Amino acid sequence: MKKRLIALFLLLCLLFPLASCNVGKEIETPSVNGNGEQIIPNPTVSATSPRVTIKDTCVYLFVGSTHQLRYDLDSAGATDDVITWYSSTGCVSVSDGLVTAKKEGYAYVSANGGNECLICIIPKNMPTLSVDTNNHPVNSKDTYTTCTVSLDTDNSNFCFTNASAGIRLRGNSTAGYDKKPYRLRFDTKRNLLGMNGGNEFRSWVLLAEWLDDSLLRNSISLTLGSMMLGEYSSDWRYVSLHLNEKFVGVYLLCEQSQINENRINIEEAGLTSTALTSGYLFEVDASTRYDSNSMFRIYHSDYDIVNLDGEKYTWTCNDSNEMLQYISLKNDGYSNDQLLFTKFYLRSVFDIIYNATYNNKAYVFKYDFLAEPNKAKAFLTVCKTAGNFKAGLVETDAITPREAIEKVIDVDSWARMYIFSETVCNNDDLKKSFYLWVDFSENGSGKLTLGCPWDHDGAFVAWPGNDKNYNYRNTEEYFAAKRNPWYVMIMCNPWFVEVVKAHWQELYDKNNGYESVIELIPQISDTYGKSFDQEYAAWPFWRTNDRLAETQKTQNWLCSRILWMNSEFGAAEE
Repeated sequence: MKKRLIALFLLLCLLFPLASCNVGKEIETPSVNGNGEQIIPNPTVSATSPRVTIKDTCVYLFVGSTHQLRYDLDSAGATDDVITWYSSTGCVSVSDGLVTAKKEGYAYVSANGGNECLICIIPKNMPTLSVDTNNHPVNSKDTYTTCTVSLDTDNSNFCFTNASAGIRLRGNSTAGYDKKPYRLRFDTKRNLLGMNGGNEFRSWVLLAEWLDDSLLRNSISLTLGSMMLGEYSSDWRYVSLHLNEKFVGVYLLCEQSQINENRINIEEAGLTSTALTSGYLFEVDASTRYDSNSMFRIYHSDYDIVNLDGEKYTWTCNDSNEMLQYISLKNDGYSNDQLLFTKFYLRSVFDIIYNATYNNKAYVFKYDFLAEPNKAKAFLTVCKTAGNFKAGLVETDAITPREAIEKVIDVDSWARMYIFSETVCNNDDLKKSFYLWVDFSENGSGKLTLGCPWDHDGAFVAWPGNDKNYNYRNTEEYFAAKRNPWYVMIMCNPWFVEVVKAHWQELYDKNNGYESVIELIPQISDTYGKSFDQEYAAWPFWRTNDRLAETQKTQNWLCSRILWMNSEFGAAEE
């Protein structure tokens, strides 16, 4: 008995130090996301280690590829030179800043607890997305056809079968082409292929790429968006789409442009809040249809607008050849007062920018709901009573014209989005597929913000109309600054051009002259060459151009465009 007590005592003596070492220390346990991918806890980093700031913000890699991250090292106050690299998932490994893509998915990479870079890992074999409608037609832009969806890809964590969903047509002019674009809406939220950092959503989009023989302009433009913008930009993956067991082509799977905490993260007026001072998402819409329940107009014919070269602005921003823009409110469940409030607000912002730019006058809201939300009702009332937004504005000499603009727009987002638009020369963004938003809620900035680039099959090129006889656009001339009226006005302000230059230089350096996206163009074309050739075979009467030649044209065009942008906005050569 005595021997047993001694043995027990010795065992307790051994166990006590092991137990005590965990007192007050949280034991981190790996978690699992909705795709079954293990999320690796971020290790604790010593305060004596140097600070690491990764320059890259988002990188797309094929499985098996590598990328050397560029980063700055701040050793001030550090007593060692230890750099601990971290990846949030096992989809990549990282050593000395060299990222190796191991399997399809995503990972957030950082070092010494610093900022994160999102790594999007693309499978070598194009995923197959199968939609079964039980042979019911998909022919409406408004009504969803009930379906089941299956997804097969290299990483089994992303595969699923027979998920309940609905499918409908989407797009404006693109919905009229033979190869249709679609919107998918699942019955329950799910993630697809690790997109958007593994976050789950109900709504996703399938772009048909009908106007683009290279099949690259959307993916490359969205990749640039993820590098250039601090605001939301859609993720993407290519898929081979089978509809009712028939191969219908190669599609680009993207995200729906919508208010969501992991997409456009603002409060939603209507669905979430009944307050006038809530969050609103707008899309410029080319439609000639005027629906007072969802749309309103901004008239450019009332203004004498000139571009940065002093040329009069005469573009018609819609399909009706009128000097106006149709604005569509994309919120759900909003009230009529909320719609009227946004109409008067957005027209006012346009007027404030115009007067500051061309008349050197500062206008502000007569009832400053930006500072005092309870004055929003007074602003709406005075505008409704007068039947004109101008009743809600007043000229002031208390601030400068520049300050008047800065009160109502997020200048940095405008500069970054302008850089993006000027780089890719998207034909649509003067009259559709152009998003603006504002959030007046407690957590919002209260300033009109630009972001969410979208629909770029018409980027890089002169618009073809309904045929394929187009040429790639001249890379050495202004495009967005002469077409989109918002850009036309703001770029006539020398101070804003200086903001653009500062952002361009920072972004160009951070992204190493966009070298990785230039290299991605032939990688996509080569890796998915077999699938792209199947697309050509499926649509032989339309896909008449040389695909490889189109790939080379796309790469050459973008290289030349970036060089010109850098000559216009980059640091002067010594």
